[in-house]
Amino acid sequence: MTRLTNLIEMSLNGWNKYFGGSLFRWLFTIGLILLVVVVLRSEKREEKKRASFLLSVALMGLVVIFCPVSAWVIKKMVGEKVYWRTMWILPVVPVTVWLGVWLISSGRKLWMKGVTGLLVVAAIVVCGKSVLNENYFSKNENPYKLESHVIEVADLVQEHAQSQGVSDIKLLSPYSLSTYIRIYDAGIGQYYGRNTTRREKRHKYLFREVNATEEHDYKKLARRARKKGVNYIALHVQGDGPAGLAAYDFVLVGETPDYRLYFDARWE
Repeated sequence: MTRLTNLIEMSLNGWNKYFGGSLFRWLFTIGLILLVVVVLRSEKREEKKRASFLLSVALMGLVVIFCPVSAWVIKKMVGEKVYWRTMWILPVVPVTVWLGVWLISSGRKLWMKGVTGLLVVAAIVVCGKSVLNENYFSKNENPYKLESHVIEVADLVQEHAQSQGVSDIKLLSPYSLSTYIRIYDAGIGQYYGRNTTRREKRHKYLFREVNATEEHDYKKLARRARKKGVNYIALHVQGDGPAGLAAYDFVLVGETPDYRLYFDARWE
């Protein structure tokens, strides 16, 4: 009995999270009730057939999404993010749309259909929730929609490379930079790609070292980076010591509030 109670509580909790504070649950519930009525009472064969199909799909969707057992199985098969991103629209959207179309189509005269259509639109607006507010959107710092430290470091690299005549740039930087620098400036070559930790074992040491939050092993970092042809290294100021890479012929090019950029003085 306890297991059954827990399953019911999990399903109800999922139902509440699914709708959040939205009133669409009532439109959906009304749509389901109306579908049942049409299936049982409608004398139109085609209408009854369509309603039966839609009701079956909706009920199947509810079982799949809100039954903890079936939800667990499908998440294991397709992944949790994919599951919630694609499956959630199955029961509610078709039923709600059908409800609006059925109500509008029930009007005998054109003006009645128009009024009903306006009422349906009003119901959707009232039941929904506006996302055009500061909780979901914020003003961009720049046209690239990137954080400012990414652009600052990329500009430092390019300015120094142009002044020193460096045409072949190879930057080693923390993941928080490397993932986004390629968006801002594809001309800056980078030591590792976004999938390096999963596919390329030979890059893992430098990846871990450059992303370390504590003080680095500068001697090993400089030696291995130089061996791999890296000529620029960006380190987060939090884990970068006062002497740092300078003791191993990596000169400080510039600094931002979050990162320090070094260049290999031995680069030819």
